[in-house]
Amino acid sequence: MQFRKDINGLRAIAVIAVMLFIEGDSHADALTTAVAYSVNLTKEGIIALTMSGCPFVLNSMSTIEGDACYKENILRIEYLESSC
Repeated sequence: MQFRKDINGLRAIAVIAVMLFIEGDSHADALTTAVAYSVNLTKEGIIALTMSGCPFVLNSMSTIEGDACYKENILRIEYLESSC
């Protein structure tokens, strides 16, 4: 049971049992693909909360749109807290 969903512009990929959370910018997104090849996606899953230009650094501000990354990081934290 695999699904792909956009959550407020964040890409989330999940499969039944979550083995790993990946948060960050486009570099983290590139890592997601490599990690996906190393796990059995029929039994384990990865949730990737990534957004280009927005590293997962608490209290960080972005030059993209003012505090866009700060807001995305808050959403990431809320998602992680609600998932545990």
